[in-house]
Amino acid sequence: MLRYDRDGIQALARAEITYGQIDSDRQACGIAVDGAGNYYGAFPEGSIIAEHDVLLRFAANFPTGGGVSAGRLFGPLAKSDGLAVDRLNRLYVTREARDNGSARVDIISTAHENTILQILKKRLLRQVHDIAIDSRDNVYVTSTETQHFGNVPYTVSRVTRYAGILSGLPLPDMDNDGEPDASDNCPSLKNVNQADSDGDDRGDVCDNCPAAENRDQADGDHDGWGDRCDLCPLLGNDGDTDDDGIPDSVEDANGNGRVDPGDTDPCLGDTDVDGIQDGTEKGYTAADIDANTDTQVFQPDLDPTTRTDPLVDDTDGDGLLDGQEDLNHNGRVDRGKTYPNEMTETCIGDLDRDLDADGHDLAPLAIACAAYYCSVECPEDLNGDGVVEAADVELFLEDFGTPVCP
Repeated sequence: MLRYDRDGIQALARAEITYGQIDSDRQACGIAVDGAGNYYGAFPEGSIIAEHDVLLRFAANFPTGGGVSAGRLFGPLAKSDGLAVDRLNRLYVTREARDNGSARVDIISTAHENTILQILKKRLLRQVHDIAIDSRDNVYVTSTETQHFGNVPYTVSRVTRYAGILSGLPLPDMDNDGEPDASDNCPSLKNVNQADSDGDDRGDVCDNCPAAENRDQADGDHDGWGDRCDLCPLLGNDGDTDDDGIPDSVEDANGNGRVDPGDTDPCLGDTDVDGIQDGTEKGYTAADIDANTDTQVFQPDLDPTTRTDPLVDDTDGDGLLDGQEDLNHNGRVDRGKTYPNEMTETCIGDLDRDLDADGHDLAPLAIACAAYYCSVECPEDLNGDGVVEAADVELFLEDFGTPVCP
């Protein structure tokens, strides 16, 4: 089953079922849609040869670009060519005559499995085909049968009209909120007050943009937020959409779905495009993030005591992008780097960053050296091999006594 766009040009989604039979004379027939947007189809069923039909229901707005499972609504039943749904969300199914029986139209509940509400038989021929319902609730059914004039067979065709089928019937209310489905702005979710803040005829409780009018409910990234109000309409929102360590609620603090002056972009991990993630520039570490941040993407700031501006690509204005000065983009001034937030260079022995390498820098190195292993990257691991050892002391001594690091 394919779901097309409103112009009938592009297939938006595909629903699939798998048959266990190979009867080429029997194919799927009939399609109908109820007021809640659920789709119904009649499909032949049987182990090898199709012995009967089964009615399947496909959920409303099944997703773009993939198959979905179908739920069984009714079956088995005789071969069914025509389906229709009335304004009370009742499903009409044409059923051909079997043996000495009569052709008929079953009116089936869409709310309960295998539930027949009413049967229509009057003036139907043996093979019933299509069915339609007009705006005045008249039901039309086409049927045919083979008759004989002497020994000469001929086919009789008929259109049968049933009037007043809905007279006196209670209006269906799927969610039991007191508002009939036909006029309920959320027929499958209870909303007694029928609140519709944006006036798009979709109740707030089932509107994917309750504060922004969007009648088509378009949701390109299938994250539950309509494109009209989605922070990142092409990316699934999960609390930290760009995985830069900063929650979306912090990046878009006023929740208006726009990148305002002073905001970092919740859809772009590096707002100023300087090569360093926004969270790293703002000093976010592994301890600051939650489950919404992908740790395979996020680069923690390995020295949160120094920060750069995520909205300025050259924080210190020295003509070099912050990411060119912090070449491995880890937020820490490693050997051979310059300070991206200061117009100076550093030397590896200046661990306290006071622009000289002296005894004050030796103390933290000695403490770290005694611990030997770094559980995370640490500034005392001067050669970056994961341990603090004699080789790091040797590197420190190269700069020791330098009065002013260039």
